[in-house]
Amino acid sequence: MIYLWNANRKDGIGFNFTSGHYCSWIKYAEGYRPKINGNKVVFNKTTGANHSKENFYNYLNLIYMYSGTLSLFNALEKVKAGKNLKIGDMLIRGGTLGHIVMIADEAINRNGEKRFLLFQGNTPAQRVHLVKNLEDTAISPWYNLKNGCCYSSVKLHL
Repeated sequence: MIYLWNANRKDGIGFNFTSGHYCSWIKYAEGYRPKINGNKVVFNKTTGANHSKENFYNYLNLIYMYSGTLSLFNALEKVKAGKNLKIGDMLIRGGTLGHIVMIADEAINRNGEKRFLLFQGNTPAQRVHLVKNLEDTAISPWYNLKNGCCYSSVKLHL
């Protein structure tokens, strides 16, 4: 989101709440705020327009509160594991106890086989760290994801 903000692509900033309701930065900046009652969300104009970066961080706090792994899993484009995976792709297990890891780096050997470094953080991710490969310690911290894994892969569009 900071990338889109800095690239002046603010109209592309928006997320679905876990309920499925879309919350865009542009509408938020214009003064529309959600009224949330269970899984029902209604947006009403309750304040004046404010396009400041400080208000953008208020928007991000709202997104962190009402969006999660399930809404991201449902909203982002799916990619197949293996050769289609790229740095920056997220591997998501969507759900109430979901989890996200991101591809931090890749290495390709002479045979074209790929290995990936993964990182993760808390929710919301404030500090991130590389993930050890506990299933194949011989190549840790690298992962061989050609056969997929326990996550669905999605492409994060920047």
